[in-house]
Amino acid sequence: MISNKVLAAIVFICFLIIVSCNERSCKKIPEQTEWYLNHESWKDADETHTIILKALDKGPVIKNNPVIDYMGSADPSTQVVGDKLYIYPSHDAFKNDYQIGFAMFDYHIYSTTNLLDYKDHGIALRGIDIRWKNYQGASHCYDPSAITVGDSTYFYFFLAQNAKRKLAASMGVAVAANPAGPFRDARGTPLINYTDMPDHQAGSPQAFFDFEGNPWLIWGAWGRTGIRRLKKNMIEFEDSSEYIELTNYLHHFKEAPWLYKYNGKYYLTYTARDNGEEIGIRYAIAAKVQGPYIDIGVIMHPHNLRTHHHSIVNFHDQWYIFYHIECNGNDYYRLTCAEYLFHNDDGTIALVRPTQAGIGRKNALYPIEGEKFFKKHRAEIHDHPENKEKKVLCIVDGGWALYNGVVFNRDIDSCKIILSKASKGRLWMEVDGKTVAESESDGSVKKLIVPVNIRKGEKEVRLLWKSSEGSIVIDKFVFESNKK
Repeated sequence: MISNKVLAAIVFICFLIIVSCNERSCKKIPEQTEWYLNHESWKDADETHTIILKALDKGPVIKNNPVIDYMGSADPSTQVVGDKLYIYPSHDAFKNDYQIGFAMFDYHIYSTTNLLDYKDHGIALRGIDIRWKNYQGASHCYDPSAITVGDSTYFYFFLAQNAKRKLAASMGVAVAANPAGPFRDARGTPLINYTDMPDHQAGSPQAFFDFEGNPWLIWGAWGRTGIRRLKKNMIEFEDSSEYIELTNYLHHFKEAPWLYKYNGKYYLTYTARDNGEEIGIRYAIAAKVQGPYIDIGVIMHPHNLRTHHHSIVNFHDQWYIFYHIECNGNDYYRLTCAEYLFHNDDGTIALVRPTQAGIGRKNALYPIEGEKFFKKHRAEIHDHPENKEKKVLCIVDGGWALYNGVVFNRDIDSCKIILSKASKGRLWMEVDGKTVAESESDGSVKKLIVPVNIRKGEKEVRLLWKSSEGSIVIDKFVFESNKK
């Protein structure tokens, strides 16, 4: 029999457990503005540090995604200035299981010169520094983008404007002398007020130059998107211009329009949703920036969350798509990832599949696809002759392809190069600028096995082709070792 004292103790312990669980389940985010002002992170805005991606994983593929994994980074927009690629994401501040909404106080900016290591330039703009908003909270600094024109970089953003209307947000523009900021409000007033574009429709802004050199601003969210001409000063709309609706050209537009130019055409990419079901990222093509657009299809199918905000950028003659994923099932804490993006020979976009490998470091003992170079000269990507979903790299006389971040986890004595096609000629291989192998092609072989002597470590590999008769078409290559 259990004594009354023991029974009372058990009841009391159960009561404490129930209270504790209820408190945990009902726990709320700290008052966001007060938390932010008392938090130390923003005070170190001038400090920078470098994010080093993961080293070689135990498995065959190096896991480069997410490219920014130490801090919440969503809605990544991108631009290239000189030899640097800049990433402009939103900043998800909280990483917890009980979060019930977005907590986004400021904007961090990142840059990379090699797609291997990313530098955090610190805080570039804070919501509390935008004086025209009538919402005094620091949170709700939504998806931004930036464009550099001459010596100035213009940063477009939108944030909560009216606390009484949860969905109300206005668009602003800030300016800096450096692509990494820090930025200051360029107007002192919104570029687009929430009263003109209600319910977050003034979201996802992107400034863009057409083929004639005219600046435009495209934006849109919550099922509506459009475009309008900007003045050359980049902070005002042309007086004679009007808002041009693009929504009707697109298939179930949701948000995140992103424009880029390719092969003389305009490509408009966006995220789509149909009756609450995510469709993923789609695209449309037009001969004129203001349309009409022809909707083509899906670039990336839905993955692990309900938003698929992205951007597409060309860096060293290679195309990439940056996007975000959710972290551990948390819709409100997202991380930036990146993949290669390829165009088919007919101008359409090849389907992109989210991967752990992403872009960046490569395992030398795992096949390296020829088209996934970091830099190239006199070389072009084409459809694989036997499988359009795959690509090959065609290098003509005097051309080369450079692959950085190739990780050798052991000493190597040979390299196998799989060819789709080759003419008579000579192929060189350089590692860290030194020639390690040469091989002759008689124009008939589909595989070259080249003896090499490469020591363990992270290297830069370059393939060079010389021929007076034609090109070499590389499918993939892999390094091999008989050494233990």
